[in-house]
Amino acid sequence: MRPRTPSTTLAVSFAGLAVLASGRAGAQPADPPQPMKLDCTAPDEVRAGDDVTIECRVPRGLATRAQIFYRPQGAETYSSVPMSAGGDGVYRGTLSGLKGRSVQFYCEAQDARGSVVAASGRTDDPDLITLRSGKASGSGGGDGADVPALFATATAAPPPHGLRRTPQAFWFGLGVGSGYGWQTTTTLEHRSDLQARSGFAAAALGHLTPEIGYQFTPRVAMSLEGRHQIIPSSGSDPDHPGSAPGWAHSVLLRTSYTFIDGDTVSLFGAAQVGGGEGFRFRFKPDSAPTLKATDTARSGPLLFGPGAGVIFRLTPSLGAVVETNLLAGVPDFGMVADLNVAAQFGL
Repeated sequence: MRPRTPSTTLAVSFAGLAVLASGRAGAQPADPPQPMKLDCTAPDEVRAGDDVTIECRVPRGLATRAQIFYRPQGAETYSSVPMSAGGDGVYRGTLSGLKGRSVQFYCEAQDARGSVVAASGRTDDPDLITLRSGKASGSGGGDGADVPALFATATAAPPPHGLRRTPQAFWFGLGVGSGYGWQTTTTLEHRSDLQARSGFAAAALGHLTPEIGYQFTPRVAMSLEGRHQIIPSSGSDPDHPGSAPGWAHSVLLRTSYTFIDGDTVSLFGAAQVGGGEGFRFRFKPDSAPTLKATDTARSGPLLFGPGAGVIFRLTPSLGAVVETNLLAGVPDFGMVADLNVAAQFGL
């Protein structure tokens, strides 16, 4: 065997060191930096349809934005909701219109480059919020008003009482009512040679109130309500042919807010504005010496005023409503107080 030269020995030594270093590098790769644990708080259980606020405390200067990733029961992909930074170092985000029996979620905080620097939960290991459709026992971080949602779709046997209108859903109603009010001195509509003095008068026989609305949140809704007044006529006046109007059609845009919730009863207030033909007061024959047939005086055509009412929940998709509206008409000034009874249905 030929002896090794010093140069050969040195080459072999370097080769051995290279192989050893390569083996160590392959066996122990450098671990990528892991996101910090994000401190987040959320309720364990809420009513289906309620807004859910999630808060995450992010160390100052660590992140520039934060997001909530969530998916309702049965969904395959996550949706995201941005969180707003507060001055106290807490990011807050709200999930709305949740349906089903549960929702999975996790939260991430990201830096200016979009890298995740802190997280609470993961795609494959999310947190869970349970959604209930009725009154639940025990603590779940709810909002303290244990009233189920009116007109929500039942996922099991209907509860013993009705449900509140479902957020982000349509509903409609149909009602009847009557009114009594006050008007200024004004000329009659048929007998323009006569005037009705200022004072109180009945707003004819009654009116119909069809309504269609949209529930934005559990408490806030907006709707269009018709006011179709029926004015019966009687008597005849051969000296003045023709007749007074038999209807008064108007449409009101209403915004309502639920102030008080109960298991079977809700109390709401409303603001409304609209117009059309306004509303009319009816004067019977012989209410003046020369008045031989029914006549009317109009207020409007623009209408506005407040309203308030009570919803009685009868079934998961049906409620009975009793409400009163105070309407003012301009430029022909008059005021009327309506009392309406209606049925409301979920869509």
